[in-house]
Amino acid sequence: MGKSMKYIQYTYVDAVTGISIAAQPAANGPAHPEVEGLEFVWARESEYPTNLPALFGACPDSSDIKIDGVAGEFIEIDWLQMQADEMNARLQKKQKSMVVTMRQARLALLQQGLLASIQPAIDSLDEPHRSGANIEWEYSQEVERNRPFVELLSQALGLTDDDLDALFELAATL
Repeated sequence: MGKSMKYIQYTYVDAVTGISIAAQPAANGPAHPEVEGLEFVWARESEYPTNLPALFGACPDSSDIKIDGVAGEFIEIDWLQMQADEMNARLQKKQKSMVVTMRQARLALLQQGLLASIQPAIDSLDEPHRSGANIEWEYSQEVERNRPFVELLSQALGLTDDDLDALFELAATL
């Protein structure tokens, strides 16, 4: 990519009519807008599922982008920053959706010196959270990073989001 490129955001259009899916569903299947030389580069996947995909690409500076499906043009530095922000959002979403076995979770907690603190942390919760956390802790086969139970326990243990992410990353290796 260089100075002779346009950096655009667009969405799918109907493969036959060229009408943006923002205006009506693509009855003939989705396609990229017919922008001369358009190269798809990335999509805003961190917001999926969505009814209106946000796609990002580049095309020669001479390309006509005033067509259905093209949402806007950006200067290169802003477009690259949006791409970097998207990659960061995907990473955070992935970390928040991590799942490990309870064996892995317990081993990670043990390695970090936190295993003995779990039951007292559960016991410190108010009802009905205490009973729910006990059930989750005793009977779950897996633990998900984004579960309310995990958030409650991490707060009770004084863990930050970064601490919790690191704990799940460690657990995933065990």
